[in-house]
Amino acid sequence: MAPQRGNTLGTYSIEILTLQTEVDRWQPYAQELIDIWMSYKDHDDKLLNTRPHWANEWYPFTVAGKPWLDYLREVSSKDEIKEFKDVLTKIGLKQGWTLSDLKAIFSN
Repeated sequence: MAPQRGNTLGTYSIEILTLQTEVDRWQPYAQELIDIWMSYKDHDDKLLNTRPHWANEWYPFTVAGKPWLDYLREVSSKDEIKEFKDVLTKIGLKQGWTLSDLKAIFSN
């Protein structure tokens, strides 16, 4: 599930921080940066599979006109999410719990 997974040309991680007092300026600025970063392409003119770090504040933003969470589920992390759930399911079978059990314990 790491953002750098599958990147054959390397990974570039960027973090931009701001003060809480600048939240009114932060959201539009961050969205503008996201739009630029998400437009980057490789040497074959294919969009890079840009993904956020899970712990960062990415949920209020959009990518390709979709909420970023939907974009992750449907495009950039679709295969990784399925693989992650499959592995968790196998572990749970051996240990006596299910994905529903995990969701009930850890979901907010």
